[in-house]
Amino acid sequence: MLNSLISWSIQNRFIVLVLAAVLIFCGVHMSSKADIDVLPEFAPPQVVVETQAPGMVPEQVEALVSIPLESILNGMPGVDDVRSLSLPGVSVITVIFDYGSDIYRARQVVSERLQMATSRLPDTVKAPTMLPLMPAIGDVLKVGLLSEKTPLMDLRTLADWEIKNRLLAVPGVARVLIIGGETREYQVLVSPEKLKAYNVSLSEVVKAVKQANSIAPGGYLVTPDQTISILGSARVKKLSELADSVVVVRDGTPVLLRHLARVSVAPAFKVGDTVINGQPGVYIYVTKLPGVDGLKLDRRLQAALKELKDALPADVQIVQVFNQANFIKRSINNVLEALGLGAFLVVLVLAVFLLNWRTSIISLVAIPLSIITALLVLKFTGGTVNTMTLGGLAIAVGEVVDDAIIDV
Repeated sequence: MLNSLISWSIQNRFIVLVLAAVLIFCGVHMSSKADIDVLPEFAPPQVVVETQAPGMVPEQVEALVSIPLESILNGMPGVDDVRSLSLPGVSVITVIFDYGSDIYRARQVVSERLQMATSRLPDTVKAPTMLPLMPAIGDVLKVGLLSEKTPLMDLRTLADWEIKNRLLAVPGVARVLIIGGETREYQVLVSPEKLKAYNVSLSEVVKAVKQANSIAPGGYLVTPDQTISILGSARVKKLSELADSVVVVRDGTPVLLRHLARVSVAPAFKVGDTVINGQPGVYIYVTKLPGVDGLKLDRRLQAALKELKDALPADVQIVQVFNQANFIKRSINNVLEALGLGAFLVVLVLAVFLLNWRTSIISLVAIPLSIITALLVLKFTGGTVNTMTLGGLAIAVGEVVDDAIIDV
């Protein structure tokens, strides 16, 4: 079989050359469109469930949140392991499935189980949520917001309502996490002395504040000619509106919130802080979806950041702390340089020691042809161009040259 193929190739040199040229053209064209990443996706399919438990210590989180959720998530089809992490105020559970499992089906099964778990959790615990799909090396961009004039509260507001929404709109982004700065909130600081003086309980104040910022269905107003929808909106638009909310009525006289408490706009209580280049700021993590080309995503993110920079105040700086695309470029360039240098040295050694330029030319043609063919197969099988695949190609150069010499 092999001898027949070699004989046919020798007798039809022109056809072989045309096929090789077509293969090179198609390989170069398809390789330019191949997805590029740092490493291949080696982690098994997994679903991460996060549950907020405000005010609980890790022991309480483990006993009241993590263990009940683990008992419900265990036993699902295809589950290899269930791991939990109980932190102050939060439970993180990772459900690891067998290799080859359909991740979307797995998320559907986990979602169904989580609906059963809600009734087993304390009332103060928020509903469990599944984190977005993220690869093992998912952080593609980390940027910081710095300013000498703009307050940290305004920086955090810009990040939460402007930058985050714009970055989430970029195709391929899974999550945008913001930490640091000062979160803006309405604070109601109640005076115990005034509560006692007006004979008002704290629960009545809490109820009044909730009712002062709510939207309730108003039903319909039916007339002979038409039906009109009624909007019952009590959303607070100004600080003074919240302060003028009626808490209770005593002897026909309304007791307002301003009579019992000081209402102000202030930063929320900080658990930690962020320092960027020695200066307080806001830190933004951008995580990508699995299978997304890191370099193409970086170009889209850079375009979005440029648009945001033009819209932000002049004193606000966007500092790029980490960019995965730079690491990808350096890693791939290093491997390509090693690959090219290795191929050059192989051809040089063959030419010097064998004193046969025919052998050198055959090896010189065989190396790129084999690499391009391998990249073409990689593209059709859904693989990515990364440091591991390129490293494998660099090692394979020696085998290709060895075969070429033996064949000659």
